[in-house]
Amino acid sequence: MGRKPTKEKPNALFWRKQIVLKGETLKMFNFERDYREIGDSLLGAEIIREHYRRNPPIGYFRDKK
Repeated sequence: MGRKPTKEKPNALFWRKQIVLKGETLKMFNFERDYREIGDSLLGAEIIREHYRRNPPIGYFRDKK
């Protein structure tokens, strides 16, 4: 799983974060993607959503008004 570099200016106001999978984790990701027959982005979004549902960032609910 990887993304092509973007042609954005290096001094952009925002930064995109990228997840890099290697080794056994990459094999598990590819297996699940093929098993479910969905794309990389959709599977990645499901994994991230489930992670944050189980482990919200520290202070997220306290600072929310």
